[in-house]
Amino acid sequence: MLYVCGTGVDSTQINILDLNSKETRYKHIVYRNLYHCLFTIDNRFLIHADQHTGKNGNIIKFELETFKETGLGSHPAHVQDLKISPDGKYAATAAHDSTAKVWDIEQGKLVRSIIHTNNVPYVKTVCFSRDSKFLVSGINAWNNWHTKIFNISSGEVIYTYPPPNLGLVHGLDVSNNNQFICGGAGYYGLVLLNAKWGETPVLENITNNKPDTKTIPTPFSETVKIEFNLPKAGIVRAFISNEAGESVYVFPEKFFTEGKNTLEWKPNNMPQGVYFCNIRCGEVSLNVKLLLQN
Repeated sequence: MLYVCGTGVDSTQINILDLNSKETRYKHIVYRNLYHCLFTIDNRFLIHADQHTGKNGNIIKFELETFKETGLGSHPAHVQDLKISPDGKYAATAAHDSTAKVWDIEQGKLVRSIIHTNNVPYVKTVCFSRDSKFLVSGINAWNNWHTKIFNISSGEVIYTYPPPNLGLVHGLDVSNNNQFICGGAGYYGLVLLNAKWGETPVLENITNNKPDTKTIPTPFSETVKIEFNLPKAGIVRAFISNEAGESVYVFPEKFFTEGKNTLEWKPNNMPQGVYFCNIRCGEVSLNVKLLLQN
């Protein structure tokens, strides 16, 4: 049996100890402020995430038999939370970059990068549903507390819980029967939510080429027009991301009117493949799939 602890402040060290012999099996210096260490359910891997002012928040996988280190990836900001799915397949991270990310532990790669919201960077906490199909994520910001449920497979928002008064999300967990979500909400206290797996989204309109969005042409090779509808006028913030969740193009912020609108993207020298157009306007959020064929 192994035990893991992090020590130090400026140069944090992971110590892996044998509880039977009390001997140190392995030492490793990581980046500053190691806040998260978790074993996988099968005890094959150790996942850790760090915080470092001015640097990326890195997610690292250790094989406990060989102590081989593999970098899963990073956030361009502090990692605030790390969880492992009940089936042991995924690790999820929350960070101060407006995103939650899901990583395939065995394959060592990013599965899904989810933008929680563009105007609030403080994604504080994540947890999985008991069937490992959904990710619950919470924003920690004064007057903008909310919790969302995402479908891991599609990245779509399944449900958004409206905020209580001045609530701050400090932790989330799902009950063993998958019926409830528990969250610490700062001054608001402890919040118990009914789990809304597969419900109609609240305060969101996430779509993947459903009737209120359209791409012309599909697939495309040079220029694509992305048509979308807004329930009311407002400032639109939009960007293009690749399958790894990396932003490859950011549209200038622009005021759009209520109803039908269009964005146009010309992918200069971009490799062919699947891309996503992420559109945000107030409480409306759209995620449109694009297929580029050179």
